Amino acid sequence: MPAEEDLSTSQTADPAPQPAPLPANFVFPPDLLHLWDERMMRNFHLLNRGYEDEAQLKQNIETVRWNTCVTYDGLISLGHQVAYVERKGLEGAYVETGCWMGGSAGMAALVNLQRSDRRRMIHLFDSFQGLPEPSAKDYSQSFADNFRIAEEDCRGRMEPIDMCVAKQSDVEDCLFRKVGYPQEYVRIHVGWFRDTIPAVAPQIGPIAILRLDGDFYESTWVALEGLYPHVVPGGLVVIDDWCLSGCRKAVQDYFAKIGIDPYVHFADGCVRYFFKP
Repeated sequence: MPAEEDLSTSQTADPAPQPAPLPANFVFPPDLLHLWDERMMRNFHLLNRGYEDEAQLKQNIETVRWNTCVTYDGLISLGHQVAYVERKGLEGAYVETGCWMGGSAGMAALVNLQRSDRRRMIHLFDSFQGLPEPSAKDYSQSFADNFRIAEEDCRGRMEPIDMCVAKQSDVEDCLFRKVGYPQEYVRIHVGWFRDTIPAVAPQIGPIAILRLDGDFYESTWVALEGLYPHVVPGGLVVIDDWCLSGCRKAVQDYFAKIGIDPYVHFADGCVRYFFKP
């Protein structure tokens, strides 16, 4: 077996310190290949899951890895989704609600550049204040254990709780400098979803891929209510936080409201997706 080589920085397109240091005793769930896991990245050059176009998508991941919390499998899945949309010639923009430092958008942009001569609009929504306060619909014991938030603090106020904070400049650096996507095809909408999405949604037009990464019930519901009607038939909706009960319940409640029951595909322990009927 080849000797291990430390690739945690040596083969990364733009090495940088971890954006948010993890507790010393933190252990990544064994089913998640997380890009901040140094043990995995030491052997990244050996990783081969048998995915289509995996070598190219691994190069893309190395470009955006410091700008995302999404797992290896989640990013590979997103790359395949964008490739599918380009191959099918589906109309519409790429839209993400909760873009953090821009890594997922960067993966989508890279695949568009690699698979198409036609650039698509990319619309990104984020408060750039981090997550707001969760609501009672988000609370569970596992939620409390993971987020260190007491039940009495889940009041749903639009006040930041100092989690998942990024800067707009992080997103711009990822998309424009690292990826090289044309600036005229990117719109970044700053503010809480309940303020920005209703105001902007009518102007976006058709959506080919809608990626939801708002973590909580209210953020997921507002994004679906405002943006799902614009997703083209056969387009994709990606749910980054299916593992969180509030997010999952928001999706299921929305399904019930509009009367659909699509098959929800598995990407990894956190990410699910479905095709709009």
